[in-house]
Amino acid sequence: MEAYVDPLEKDLEEIVEEEILIDEIEAKTLELLEVIKPFDLYVSGGQTAFDEVYATTTGSSVSFDAADTSGLTEGTMTVDIQQLATKDVYQSNKITGESDVIMNTGQNDGDNLTIDVDGETFVFETVGLTYDELAQNIASQSAGKLTASVEQVGDDEFRLVIKSGDTGLANSLNITQNGVDFGLDDVANHMLSAQNMKATIDGIDYDVSSNTITTQGGLNVTGVSTGESTITFQKDYTSLTDSMFEFTAKYNELVDMVNDAIYLDESPVEDKSSLKMMIDGMKDIMFGSYGLEDEESLFNYGFTFDENGYLIFDSTTFSQAVADNPEDLEELFVGYAEKEGMGTRLKTYLDDLDGYEGLLFNYEESMSERKTELEEEKEKTVESIDEKYAYMQLQFAETTALITQMEAEFAGLQSMIESSAS
Repeated sequence: MEAYVDPLEKDLEEIVEEEILIDEIEAKTLELLEVIKPFDLYVSGGQTAFDEVYATTTGSSVSFDAADTSGLTEGTMTVDIQQLATKDVYQSNKITGESDVIMNTGQNDGDNLTIDVDGETFVFETVGLTYDELAQNIASQSAGKLTASVEQVGDDEFRLVIKSGDTGLANSLNITQNGVDFGLDDVANHMLSAQNMKATIDGIDYDVSSNTITTQGGLNVTGVSTGESTITFQKDYTSLTDSMFEFTAKYNELVDMVNDAIYLDESPVEDKSSLKMMIDGMKDIMFGSYGLEDEESLFNYGFTFDENGYLIFDSTTFSQAVADNPEDLEELFVGYAEKEGMGTRLKTYLDDLDGYEGLLFNYEESMSERKTELEEEKEKTVESIDEKYAYMQLQFAETTALITQMEAEFAGLQSMIESSAS
């Protein structure tokens, strides 16, 4: 066991250590991938690190927001809100409480409240109901077209309040009281009339039912009061330098981890050439020339490598390039469909490493095969030794039986000798 099984178990332990180390290298590679993704020409959503924008506003008549800023362009937008969109709001005459039973003037089974809104007609029965029950029916049966509640408007006074579900002229309410008198036909009880928002955005007039307008580029402009406001969009390059610091740090952490795996004597890694090939592939991309005329290089913007292969980043040089000519940096990192940039190529390379038939994928497959072969060899070796022990035990048992037989025969012979001697 010591001569044949122990070495196999040691090899299996080293493969487990190797698997852990390769998993750590793969995780670090994925961290680097996440850092470089915003510099990929084909980034999900189409917004690279160079497409970030920031906005400054003046005035308080509108609010602005955009879920995706990739469609926004530099410039200023002027918004003039002349009128806000409102709901249609009615209130009933005063009642003493929400549990008051509705008084039906005709006391007919057909007494009801009919409301027309946005091309639909809703009929609500009133006989035998309290005001609160009617309000609940209106809210639940109108598919969001109406809201209703009984609200306390004084110490001992309540009103039934009915509103359109949405703003705009299309949501004006036409209310008919059949056999009931809530006072909803009283002009004084029509508290707010539905109307559209009227606004002018960059000279274009809008007359819409909502207070939010989605403009070209996906910018939501929401009116909050009448008056003028402006929003100015500018490219935001402030995060580029921080991204480069993070890229440098993640790359060097990966190089450090791979160097330990390759050069340390106690490293469990067997296929060191594959790891070296992985780093060499990354360096080939980073050493490349980019731009339509191959005029752009990483080394022109504050990057160098030291004698040990670690990346060095000069933020001063890079920040100056950002201020002077960010378009050249975008050409270097992102590039074009016909000439991909360094970030685009590096993202693809890193993404492929653990993909099917990628370098790390194949490495893991190789480890798995080696582990299976060692486990099978160990199993066969143990079986062989067990068989040998079983055979030796059989031989020992046969030898023991023979010895016992010989001892018995010798005892008989000795007894005969002793008998003849006497």
